[in-house]
Amino acid sequence: MSAKKIFIFAIALLILSHGFIFSANLSAAPRDAYFDAEDCWRSLRQDSQKMKYRHNWMRCIKKYQSVYEQDPGGPWAAAGLYMSGKMYLQLARFSGKQSDKQEAFEIFERIVENYPKSRYRQKARQEILKLIPEGACQCVLSGVKSIIYFA
Repeated sequence: MSAKKIFIFAIALLILSHGFIFSANLSAAPRDAYFDAEDCWRSLRQDSQKMKYRHNWMRCIKKYQSVYEQDPGGPWAAAGLYMSGKMYLQLARFSGKQSDKQEAFEIFERIVENYPKSRYRQKARQEILKLIPEGACQCVLSGVKSIIYFA
């Protein structure tokens, strides 16, 4: 084999191996983003001063939502959405805003509708049931989309 052919073969091999490495990193991105969001949430919980400011909450919520946005059909998507919903519920306790509670409800509802095989579906259903006033609406469990405004 000539030196030119060996050089071309080596370059092609390098390009192919780089493609495999890149695709492996791409598939790990939602997982890494999830753990980054976990670190953000852990850091926020440990600092009572940071918890006073909405922008700190929103930064962590957006990190969880980015997990979903990177791969909506992937195995980490429902987990990212679920945790963003849980954070909105926690934020609602601090902020007193019903819109935060409504946002959490809508996120949980999206999980129930879009991730029927995820283990987060049942968790999201349980959160929805906690949010619905007693006797208010059974339609969520039957799969019919409902909108509930919290007063």
